[in-house]
Amino acid sequence: MILNQSKTLPIIALCLLFYCCNNEPQKVDEPSANQQDYNSNKWDEMDWEQTEEEYQESLTERENESVWEYPKILSSSLRNLQLVQNPWEESSLLCAEDEGFLLIKLVETEDTIQNLIAISSFERGGSASDGFYFYHFDLNGKIYSKHLLDDGDYHIQDRKNFEQLNNEILFYVNKDQEDLYKYDLRKHIISKTLNNEVYEFDDSSLAYGTYPSPSKNKMVELVNNGTTLLCSTKNGSTDTLISQEYTGNWSFGEVTWSRDESKFYFDNSGAVACIWEINLLAKTIDKIVPEHHAHSPVFYLDENTRTVLFCENNCVKITRELEQ
Repeated sequence: MILNQSKTLPIIALCLLFYCCNNEPQKVDEPSANQQDYNSNKWDEMDWEQTEEEYQESLTERENESVWEYPKILSSSLRNLQLVQNPWEESSLLCAEDEGFLLIKLVETEDTIQNLIAISSFERGGSASDGFYFYHFDLNGKIYSKHLLDDGDYHIQDRKNFEQLNNEILFYVNKDQEDLYKYDLRKHIISKTLNNEVYEFDDSSLAYGTYPSPSKNKMVELVNNGTTLLCSTKNGSTDTLISQEYTGNWSFGEVTWSRDESKFYFDNSGAVACIWEINLLAKTIDKIVPEHHAHSPVFYLDENTRTVLFCENNCVKITRELEQ
């Protein structure tokens, strides 16, 4: 009898211990020092806008930190291209506080000075609800008009949007494309109409990842899930310009061609983000805009000087090639 009790007691003790553990009130970990400072409404209180001076200062601080190293281009990703660095000069054309420019395009007018249109986004009163502005201005920085597009969404920056038909710019402000907007380049007014004309944008050559030259004789194309940049010609020849295992260094964006189609320019949103020129004749690649947030390049030949317009944060900027 005593022997049986000696075997039974440990079993009962284990059962009681198991019961106590399962019924013990759950202990909530005390928040750490960082967690105690967290405020769920803090996001609304933070000011995410940054002036150009503040951005440049923060960039300089990062460059001076020994632990931070600017991503290097892997030479193995460049096929038949030589990395060069030619002199370009950058300047601001149009800046707007509390706005972020999304898109710029050249338009044809009877004016002797080249005209542009641009789209910017802004935050209303610090809220998360975005609005958009439509700009019409020239290369001297003169603003002809600025219109609020109150019912727009980010579809407005689609590169298939905005087409010129004579003296009007046609565009949709949202993805639904219910209303067609028209901007009169002469009168500087915007009108909205139901798309009774069933106007269709010509996007046959604007599939994602394809960038035809103005004459359609050449085509820049992204293949292999965007890891390979090809240039093909109408006669059937194809040149692999950049090829990589996806590392995030090259993430190709918008492309613009030079008038003679010997060069093209593209923005990169990856680790080595900036704006680049590829010279198809010289087989070179040149970083012409080093700023990390530069995007949406547009080529323009200004009195035989190669010029590229681009967006960067709250500015539309210009970079010009200097004589060597």
